[in-house]
Amino acid sequence: MSKKKNEQGTPQEQAPDLTPYIDVIRQRFMPAKIPSDATHRFSTSEVRQAITSLNPGINVSDAHTFDAMIEAGFRFEAVHGSQSLIFQWLLIEK
Repeated sequence: MSKKKNEQGTPQEQAPDLTPYIDVIRQRFMPAKIPSDATHRFSTSEVRQAITSLNPGINVSDAHTFDAMIEAGFRFEAVHGSQSLIFQWLLIEK
């Protein structure tokens, strides 16, 4: 994976192309507009782990996964009823 420099001039890993993985997610799910519409909720780590289980050679971080999900139009919410702050992506199965 190539490295590019950020604004401070330090090397930064370039994000992998997650388009094929996000496309597969979008084939099965669409973004939920409100939490009560969500049929499925996943953490960023769960989405990343699904990608790496399919392609163990991909170097993808939670930050890359987060950015790809946001770019695809998915949104997240804090889980209600938990005693800690937990965020999950809100998806509707088609």
